[in-house]
Amino acid sequence: MTRVLVALLMFVDSTPVAAKQATVVVPLVRGEVNVKTYGTFEKFLSSHLDKIIGLQVRIVAPTDERDQLQAGVDQGQFTAYLSGGHDVCWKPNEPRCSEIGASTGFSYMHGDYVFDGFFLVKYGGMHQGIQSYYLKEVDEATVKLSGAAIHKVELK
Repeated sequence: MTRVLVALLMFVDSTPVAAKQATVVVPLVRGEVNVKTYGTFEKFLSSHLDKIIGLQVRIVAPTDERDQLQAGVDQGQFTAYLSGGHDVCWKPNEPRCSEIGASTGFSYMHGDYVFDGFFLVKYGGMHQGIQSYYLKEVDEATVKLSGAAIHKVELK
């Protein structure tokens, strides 16, 4: 019986279970969201639907209602979009045809909106031709303690 047990143990994989699992990578986007980078940021969000992402971004707040990038908070709900969207929404993959929203996970600092944390990207549907993306804040400690690899991505 002892020989059978020893023989069986020789064939048992001794690699820890954690090492066998595929490493989860969470992208951490850093930089400034402005008129030039909004399209890149929007495409990043649309390619990460239902996934956790990290953000360390500053979204430039408008100084005038005629600014192309509009960002603000109304009744606790953050929304950002490029103005003039209705005129160009018929073009495929046009970043002007989207809006980004969040209820938590942001602050207003030095005249801009700052997102610093981890978020689940959700698709909010299409409303009058405008694609809507929602950033749902998730617990930072849970993400960091999960063992997921954090991959920094600079927003350009």
